[in-house]
Amino acid sequence: RDTAESHARCIVTDSFHGVAFSLIFEKQFLFTDVHPVTKERGCNLLKTFDIEEAAYCENYHNDKVIDYVSVFKKLKTQIDFSKEFLEKAIKG
Repeated sequence: RDTAESHARCIVTDSFHGVAFSLIFEKQFLFTDVHPVTKERGCNLLKTFDIEEAAYCENYHNDKVIDYVSVFKKLKTQIDFSKEFLEKAIKG
């Protein structure tokens, strides 16, 4: 599906799902959530991929760019872990 977001060069989001989709589609983005509970979910995702300085507004440095080669390696590990967990849960 062709959307405006698919052509975006940079995204500003205040949601966990905005962060997740930005990572999946390898977009540069800035996470701006200020609500303590929801902010924690997004920040934990950024920490998982070591990109707080490139993507979180409180730690953001405009000279940092998200390194998607590094992110993809870590994302693949997380995806493999999730698949393994689901397979074990289904098989019992």
